Amino acid sequence: MISRLRKDNKFIYYNLWKNIPISDLHNGNILEYLEQDLIVNQLTTKDISKFAWIVDLQWEGHSPEDIEPFRQLLIKHGVKCFGAVFTSYVDVSQLPYPALCLVDRLIHNGQWYLNLIHQNIDWQNLPMTHNLVCLMRRPSVSRCMLANQLLNTFDSSNLVLTLGTGFVAFNEELKQLMFPRRMPLAIDGILVDDIMQHKINHTKFYEAPLQIIPESSSQTDKNVWHSQFITEKTYKALSWYQFPIWYAVPGLVERVREQGFDVFDDVINHSYDLEIDPWKRMSMVVSEARRLISLNAVQLRKDHWSRLESNADLINGIHNTAHSRHRIEITRLKNEIQQLW
Repeated sequence: MISRLRKDNKFIYYNLWKNIPISDLHNGNILEYLEQDLIVNQLTTKDISKFAWIVDLQWEGHSPEDIEPFRQLLIKHGVKCFGAVFTSYVDVSQLPYPALCLVDRLIHNGQWYLNLIHQNIDWQNLPMTHNLVCLMRRPSVSRCMLANQLLNTFDSSNLVLTLGTGFVAFNEELKQLMFPRRMPLAIDGILVDDIMQHKINHTKFYEAPLQIIPESSSQTDKNVWHSQFITEKTYKALSWYQFPIWYAVPGLVERVREQGFDVFDDVINHSYDLEIDPWKRMSMVVSEARRLISLNAVQLRKDHWSRLESNADLINGIHNTAHSRHRIEITRLKNEIQQLW
């Protein structure tokens, strides 16, 4: 049985993101999951109040609103001290409890970077066999709409596009959105587990100068995250020496800038990042990709190689220092909570 709970003296760290559907978080149907985890750790609901709780949202973009039903459940059972570690961008100063944001934490998701390093790619001399990459493992309404726009806009021979390559079933709504095209759209087979997606053993995804990055948050899809947060999808594209365009929630590009990355504002028109209407933003994203390709994106890659290289170097730096920085921050949070005990 999977346990989301870890005891550390008077603290309990709880992985609320792990195998709990976000729909259950929102509607408050979470006591069953908590009771299962308590049993695994020889605890009952009577023991809840004996600990300070830190909800550690390690790999997903939960917001304070997403975790509030769980916090209220703990309060109902007598918990006095509560804290949270977010991977999404949150103004923690506005929260009624201690919290911190580790917004670059997902750079370690799946240990993809170590696998990439072991491939020993000659990035500068890698042949560009396509113009554009867009990788969408998890299918959804918005991703089907994006896939259709891309396939209607670009010659498929110049496009590396995946959709629905995870081990999921496709409901009728998604099938109809893609009809007469069939899902999944795949060039390297179906993924058999969550680990395989990070163990790339080919260079197909790298052989294009431009990537549209469909980040995990969405304004429109059901039961997904609506917050601004950066996943390994973004870090992969930047480490693959590609020009990035994002299809995500508004404001995400500015968050990438805040991390110090070059988003090539003099090359790419990121005005879509300010567009609130998700469908208009999607069309703006596809139009901008078309414009860049018309300018010869392969030549742009050569012209701006040193800047692409700087982004890849920054990825390496973040990867090598993130764990130690995060440990320091979590220790600081723990000390802050102890002072409130």
